[in-house]
Amino acid sequence: MHIIGLGNPGDKYEHTKHNVGYLVINKLAEKFNMNFKLGKAEYMFSKNPKINLLKPLNFMNNSGIAVKHYIEYFDISINDLLVVYDDADLMVGQFKFKPQGGSAGQKGLESIIYHLKTDEFLRLKIGIGNNDNTPLKSYVLSPFKGKDADIMNNTLDDCCEAIQFLLENNINDTMNKYNTKNKESN
Repeated sequence: MHIIGLGNPGDKYEHTKHNVGYLVINKLAEKFNMNFKLGKAEYMFSKNPKINLLKPLNFMNNSGIAVKHYIEYFDISINDLLVVYDDADLMVGQFKFKPQGGSAGQKGLESIIYHLKTDEFLRLKIGIGNNDNTPLKSYVLSPFKGKDADIMNNTLDDCCEAIQFLLENNINDTMNKYNTKNKESN
């Protein structure tokens, strides 16, 4: 499986809400003792026999360019992709797998759908909330604070556990186990 974490490159954005996709990918790399290297286009990747990890290095709104280059260069089936990204419509701590669908306004996902010309790929959306009336653009580019930071640290671990479950099971079993569990715990 090829797991793609969405985010923005650079130290300035490293710990922002918009980078939860990167944070999950980094945590998976740590768990599987994987190191990243530069790809043939604007992305970093890491491979092992079980999983492949990808972080586009262009900004969120252009994520699809890097993803398209990656899947074309390595001749990857869209059926083998899982895209991990932030979702402001879910509360902090919630996460949800989906087998396909539209972008719901998430610009990185929108770019991937546009460049791959399909929305038929797995995704894991991670809640970042947005209940403080901050404009969305400013909100997603700010870090988690206080209780939300603690919740997100636990959520990243839970997401990694769920992805590891997905590696051994199908998407329906994964959604049944984690989407339901997730709703009950929040």
